Amino acid sequence: SQANVTFAAPAGYKLKVTVNGTTQQDDQYVRFENLSAGDHTAALSITTGSETYSLQTTLSLPDDRETSYFVIVVNKAAQIHWSNE
Repeated sequence: SQANVTFAAPAGYKLKVTVNGTTQQDDQYVRFENLSAGDHTAALSITTGSETYSLQTTLSLPDDRETSYFVIVVNKAAQIHWSNE
């Protein structure tokens, strides 16, 4: 049972995400394919200019689905919000 997950950061941010020891980084969007369904720990780093915000969270990925998270920064802290679009 496989699962895919995408993270999106606001414009102007760089995003680095580590899931199961695999790190991906890019401007705004990071995607992981062919993860196993179930719970995973994800570490996120969101950078803009000289500021970096970090977040560690647990993802619950459904079987055979695409899951998307929007990463936002509120009050100097990173948060993620799930989207089913």
